[in-house]
Amino acid sequence: MSRASIEDPDTLNVRRQLSSASHRRRTGSSCLNRALSMRSPGGLDAYDSVFESGLEEPLSEEEQAEMRAAIRSLPVPLAMRRLFRNQLQRSPPHEGEKFDAWNLKSFKAMKKASELGRDITAWLTMWSSALKTIEGHFGTGVVSYFLFLRWLLLLNLLMFMLPALFVITPHWILPTVFEPNEMVASTAVTGMPLLPETMAWSVRRTPPNNFSEGAGNRTLLKMEKCYDDYHRKVTYQTKGGISLLQDFLQGTGWLELTALFAGRYINSVDHIAGTKLRYNFPLAYVLTNVACFVLCLLLMVRYTTAGVRESLLVSEGKLHRYCNMVFASWDFCITDERTARLKHVSIVQELKSDLAEERRRAEIASWTRSKKVGLFVVRLLVNLFVVAVVAGSLFAVYHATKFSFQRQSQAQTTHKTLALVIQFVPSMVITGLNIIVPALFSKLIRLENYSVAHQVKLTLLRTVFLRFTSIFVLLLSLYKQINCSPVDEKNCLEGTDDCKKPMCWETAVGQQIYKLTMLDFIVGVTLVFVVECPRKLIVTRCQCKLAKVIGPQEFNIPNRVLDLVYSQTLCWLGTFYCPLLPAITLIKYFIIFYVQKFTLMNNSAPSQTPYRASRSNTFFVIVLLLALFLAVIPFSYALVEIQPSLSCGPFQKFSFTWEVVPNLIKSWEKHPWGWYVVKAVDFLTSVAFGVPVVVVLAISIYYYYSVVAAHTHMEKVLKDKLVLEGKDKQFLLARITEVARQRPSSTA
Repeated sequence: MSRASIEDPDTLNVRRQLSSASHRRRTGSSCLNRALSMRSPGGLDAYDSVFESGLEEPLSEEEQAEMRAAIRSLPVPLAMRRLFRNQLQRSPPHEGEKFDAWNLKSFKAMKKASELGRDITAWLTMWSSALKTIEGHFGTGVVSYFLFLRWLLLLNLLMFMLPALFVITPHWILPTVFEPNEMVASTAVTGMPLLPETMAWSVRRTPPNNFSEGAGNRTLLKMEKCYDDYHRKVTYQTKGGISLLQDFLQGTGWLELTALFAGRYINSVDHIAGTKLRYNFPLAYVLTNVACFVLCLLLMVRYTTAGVRESLLVSEGKLHRYCNMVFASWDFCITDERTARLKHVSIVQELKSDLAEERRRAEIASWTRSKKVGLFVVRLLVNLFVVAVVAGSLFAVYHATKFSFQRQSQAQTTHKTLALVIQFVPSMVITGLNIIVPALFSKLIRLENYSVAHQVKLTLLRTVFLRFTSIFVLLLSLYKQINCSPVDEKNCLEGTDDCKKPMCWETAVGQQIYKLTMLDFIVGVTLVFVVECPRKLIVTRCQCKLAKVIGPQEFNIPNRVLDLVYSQTLCWLGTFYCPLLPAITLIKYFIIFYVQKFTLMNNSAPSQTPYRASRSNTFFVIVLLLALFLAVIPFSYALVEIQPSLSCGPFQKFSFTWEVVPNLIKSWEKHPWGWYVVKAVDFLTSVAFGVPVVVVLAISIYYYYSVVAAHTHMEKVLKDKLVLEGKDKQFLLARITEVARQRPSSTA
């Protein structure tokens, strides 16, 4: 009998792996092959003797790595593998490959250092312990909300760093305030009265003949007078006592003249001390805001692509999902009992999500035609009702904004408390609709009998549409007030009669968005402690009928995600008019995390329908990406179409905000290289360049779409082929079994 017939299949398999992994016959490899054939009860001594006798010759690092890989694949007890490893480590080094050995050791050291760095980073990651606790108790669907919140917090941190470096810090370092000791005699330069040195330098850099005629004859004298009138008006309205708190909530009074709003920054091109460089503040202000939007776009696209890859891997191979989850989802590095318990509960929640999806698919397969027709009618009626509710909400926002602008000037002179309420009317209406209407949508979605995944997405889309349109109706109302007529040409283009145009419309827009942000935060925190906590007490302590009617509270992921999307949209809309708004939103998110964690752990019960669709944040970020594009629209329109205020802001002398960029490009013509740069910019911004780029992008998108479609089709063909091969094997096995059963009867 041959040796191959004596060896078991595991030994033969290992031998084949060793023979294919090694091209050369080394002493160590031959010793290991001899050891593989020794399967006697006293094999431990035999293996030991083989290694002691066979590893006397030096081995290279490559050969030792091959030996270690072969030892790991041996079908022997763990104690025997450790013995082999110790014998291998005691083997003498190869003298001719010391440099290679040093390279390998350096690579190992770098790998260990990188792994240690990843471990330290994971340990220092914000809220990692809290997120594990949430995942263990409520599953991956709920923890995705908190992961999304953490990602938004870091995004706002990066958004705040750009204005802090290029707008706020230069504003503090360089003189940008109208102070008496900064007044210089500029009559010799411009023939005009005294004005701050920063503004005088700005006008020296841009002569009066560069002012646009459409800007309403923006002379230096008029800019100085309007700036003084605006500051005098705001200072006169600033009071003490309780008015300080009201100004903090409204963004008016003393807060209006701080670096919080765009009206505080001045139009200046200043010398940097100790250098010949000049800091163009209007240009820095525009480009910083553009860079914020570009940065957010890149980060969200990167985050979305990573989430799409994850979702594709998760959705791949539904037949093996349960096997992978049961046998491969446990983390064997867990040593803590509490962590193991949380991981166990998390796996259970994931299994519940998958089983809920399977039950849903089985239920849909059993529907009759009459049930499908009836469900279609119900969904049609529900969608018509949703459209009517959204239209009514927009009507309410428009009239609330109109009422606020008409009454706030009258109330400001009579009663401060009434003025506070009137100024908050648009914000209160929008916030109230954001609370009531999504709750109504959550009730209506149950009538449509969608799956849990579709309920999450459809509720998100409906609520997103409501909130975005509400904000845009508010912005349209503000735009109507900004561009109303008649205006007083002698009074800094301020509105008269029925026109309520403010002297500094940039600050007015920033105040509206600031009030929305503050009110949204206050209402969100108040609802937790005024509504959710008492509801928990009633349900747990009271055995009355009311407790059974309201029931325990579940953590509503769609509405809470929409709260975050709404807050981030406000941040994007207001960053240009309120440079410190990203910092305010960052603090807001930090507090919201702990408030939402508190209400989740103390007031909320685990959901009866686990949110499998919310495991990844991909859909959340896609909705946020849509919000970013919608926020860019009013920002871009304000840059190129709306005339800046004459009384405040860094763009007083320009007919439109984006004019600062063409002026900079035109100033390069004086340099030797400037002509080429100007022509290149003109070509890049022309139709002759834009149309071919759009065509090339469209062709590229179609090409990659075709490639993806071809790969998807090939994947389907290969899967079908595997299924057919499996059926062929089953058929052959059945035939063999049948022949084996018939053979005894035929021989008999």
